Parts: sequence; C-alpha cells; structure tokens
Amino acid sequence: MGGRPILALALVGMPINVLSTRTIAKVLDGGASVCRSAGIPIAGGHTIDSVEAIYGLVALGHRPPAPGAPQRPMPSRETCSCSASRSASACCRRR
Repeated sequence: MGGRPILALALVGMPINVLSTRTIAKVLDGGASVCRSAGIPIAGGHTIDSVEAIYGLVALGHRPPAPGAPQRPMPSRETCSCSASRSASACCRRR
C-alpha cells in the first residue's frame, strides 16, 4: 500500500464495573505495543464507560500519489480547535 503511518488515535469503551483496571491496562498496553512497533505515538482518542469491551486504533498517515494519478493542487491548510461555545468561523484561521 505504500503508506507511512504518522500517529494513531485510540477508541476505548470498557465496562469499568465489570473489568478490573489490571485487565483494562493490559488491553491498552497491547495497543501501545503495536504502535511502538510501528514507530508512532498514540496521540489521543476517546474513552467511555461501556456495557461491553470495545477497543480500536485508527492510524493516520501519508501515502504518496499512485503512479499516473492526476496531479491535484494541495488544499489550503487550515487549523481549527473550535468548541461548542464558539462558531467555526470565529476560531478557524489560515496558516
């Protein structure tokens, strides 16, 4: 596939009243081990209390265009860290 991973985000839902913190830690350690092997950090994610155990990683990275693919201009880069209390137009800005 030719991609280069940059970082991972973890999605975690655990029944905290059913599983011990030791068991949950083993699950999280397993994901961290895989990311270390790939040379990428777990840069964040979401955690919730859930009725069943849920764990997943999403990897974000870069893949060069396929040979012969049409060249498209890069979109402008924008950054945004909006909260619900502010509108996107009020806090998003071009770099």
